[in-house]
Amino acid sequence: MLARTSPIRLVARRAAAMIIAAVLTTRCAPIANTIQLAPSATRDSLVFMIGSATGAGAATSVYGLSVIRCGDERAFWTIAADGSRSLPERIAYGRLIPGFETRAGPEPLLPGCYQAIVSGADPVTFDVTATGQIRVRGP
Repeated sequence: MLARTSPIRLVARRAAAMIIAAVLTTRCAPIANTIQLAPSATRDSLVFMIGSATGAGAATSVYGLSVIRCGDERAFWTIAADGSRSLPERIAYGRLIPGFETRAGPEPLLPGCYQAIVSGADPVTFDVTATGQIRVRGP
């Protein structure tokens, strides 16, 4: 017997897929934004630093941010807007951001590999260890 996927999971997967598609369709354009992890990040205090690729201030307008698991691209947290908003320079994993709708999660980050994706930026890939430490993978 096949297991049915819940409607909530389907909506979350579609939202993550839309953000990933938005990121991929902008890949031909120059990189406008950056995403990094704040130093000393752990599973319980994961902070993303978002900025302009030029290093001159805030990121350009974005469609959203997703944290997905490597391999199956399951969304653990996805926030989205209409592309007319900028993200704050620092974003704590799972926190509400005015003007951005939560489309998936946040779910606890289990040990394993993840990617943080923000529109207009190269994704950042990181591992969560069994002890909750975060290790950023190289380019």
